[in-house]
Amino acid sequence: MKINGKWSASSVALACLTLLSSAQDPCDGGPASGPWRLPMMPLGLGTANGRLLDTPTGKTVYRMRLVLVDIPTPNLSSIQGTINGSLDDGSDGDPEFLLAGTYNGALPERLGRFQLRVSKPGVETPLGFIEGSFEDAPGDDAPGTLSAQWRICP
Repeated sequence: MKINGKWSASSVALACLTLLSSAQDPCDGGPASGPWRLPMMPLGLGTANGRLLDTPTGKTVYRMRLVLVDIPTPNLSSIQGTINGSLDDGSDGDPEFLLAGTYNGALPERLGRFQLRVSKPGVETPLGFIEGSFEDAPGDDAPGTLSAQWRICP
């Protein structure tokens, strides 16, 4: 509404909110979870698998497959490594996205954090990320767990 030839602050704010809410966010995102198995020895390999869920529907959008590679550290109370993997939507053919990143954490608890860049095969520019935490208790053969948030803007 105009008052004395000027727009009132509430009218401007309402117009901005209307524009923002009507704009479609081209990105997808939500929670992710799954089993996490750290490498058992220095320079060893571990694995993780997970499901990336769509926030509004709760349905699985992508399945994640990861390979963890331990990087030895002189600090005996920490763990670190690299991660490579893929995201697949379940359709036939190659994975939709490739993943690359790192993890680090603490011993003997075997818990920590990880971060992954998401990119299309053959393209280096990241289109998104997956960030989260893991816990893989020592002393048993059961896999641990990962919990994360993801966002991809294709």
